[in-house]
Amino acid sequence: MTKPGVRASLVKGFLFTLAVLWALLLGMPRAGAGSWVHHDLTVRLLPESHELMVRDTVTLPEGLRDSAQFLLHQGLSPVSLTPGTALVALEHKSAMVPLASYRVQGPGNVRVLSLQYK
Repeated sequence: MTKPGVRASLVKGFLFTLAVLWALLLGMPRAGAGSWVHHDLTVRLLPESHELMVRDTVTLPEGLRDSAQFLLHQGLSPVSLTPGTALVALEHKSAMVPLASYRVQGPGNVRVLSLQYK
């Protein structure tokens, strides 16, 4: 049996994770009919320390390779693991969930982008 404070903390962590995944899905729109952004996520949740560690390998369709942008929860710190690319923070205002907006900067021929955030 878990204590009420621990249970509440686990629920908050779970809801936080759902919000992050939701933001990811909404942050990378479709490029065109039949062309979707593909995410290969490796997620590590550490409820006892309230940590989330994610490695996201994103495959971009042709139409988004020059202008990829995405949203993440403002409390996360994303970095690009793909050589020759960087993330540029953009101004973003969100009323419901505190989100941050980023643009991928680098050569326009990058098809697969690896990101890490926690």
